[in-house]
Amino acid sequence: MANDKMKPVSRRKVLLGSAGLVGTGFLAGCGGQSEPAATSSATSSFDADVVIIGAGLSGLNAALLLEQLGAKVLVLEATDRVGGRVFTVSGSIVPGGPELGANGMAGGYARLINAADTYGVGLGPVRRRTESLRSERVIAIGNELITIEDWANHPRNPFVEEAHRKNTPSSAQYALYGALNPFPEGDVTAWRSSDYAKWDRSVFDVLTEAGLPPEAVDLGVSHNGSYGTSARDLSALMMFQLLTWGAQQAEIGRTTGREGGAAIGGNQQIPIAMANAFGGTLRNNTPVEAIQSQSDGVDIRLADGSTVRGKYAIVSVPFSALRHIAIDPIPSALQQEAIAGLGYTPCVQIHYEVKRKYWEDDGLPISIWSDGIPGRFQA
Repeated sequence: MANDKMKPVSRRKVLLGSAGLVGTGFLAGCGGQSEPAATSSATSSFDADVVIIGAGLSGLNAALLLEQLGAKVLVLEATDRVGGRVFTVSGSIVPGGPELGANGMAGGYARLINAADTYGVGLGPVRRRTESLRSERVIAIGNELITIEDWANHPRNPFVEEAHRKNTPSSAQYALYGALNPFPEGDVTAWRSSDYAKWDRSVFDVLTEAGLPPEAVDLGVSHNGSYGTSARDLSALMMFQLLTWGAQQAEIGRTTGREGGAAIGGNQQIPIAMANAFGGTLRNNTPVEAIQSQSDGVDIRLADGSTVRGKYAIVSVPFSALRHIAIDPIPSALQQEAIAGLGYTPCVQIHYEVKRKYWEDDGLPISIWSDGIPGRFQA
């Protein structure tokens, strides 16, 4: 496998060069495009018709669909829980049981809403992550604390237009994305067309060309911009896609009256219910180290040294995990580049249970936008 420091791959190269790796997962097994590394394994017995690696939403969905078709399915999950990036903290650990990922679903999340209905999970409103009151925010730049009211005319404010100067630094980019978005209204597949390949460039370049000062782009996108790690590694094509998708979801809500929501008791209740409905074997705490295609199936080596066999295998894990699994035959060069280089936004959450009204003690707004390690401090 290529090492983790390979130059990041563009979204277009991921799509065109690694179609077999994107979507439900990477499918291995007899009859694949690559020649098997070995002609046969030591035994022809199988632990399952299909072995699925990863018990997130896509892995569980694949397991349930295959089981309905009569296949014997084995699911291997590296952690002690199901759900993957859907992760609700237990209320016994953090009061309120906050979501560490997947806070809610929009009205167009048809399959997820259907899964909740099918497996008996009630839906309610999305739980708010913050009070979202701009009048109760403070901007922390360097070692200086600046109220949102003072920010508009503050010498540290790098923005030029009045509308940009009076909001938090990460707000200005979205107005420009909306103005520049070249996609037809509601077309969430347009980004795949080569007509828009010229926009697969960094938002730093695109936003500075649109008139934002470079220091404003760095402050507003590279610090707490929600996506990517800096303005220089985030594609404008992705941001146009996000805005187009968001508008589509809003339109679905308006026309169907289906606004989406969140699972009652936490969104992890949905994958838990899916796992409970699965009749096959699901093994937690079972990391996979290697996948090897044979002429008659797939051998999967586990971290404990044992091996399981399937006629086929579906790998349903993010590339950040897949890059630590050896694959034989080795994927094509473009696939290796995608696995090794596809970026993921790092996100760390720290939750506090407030014992005292600290905002009354220090006289500052409750929530803070920061350009430092604390990021966003939200009440």
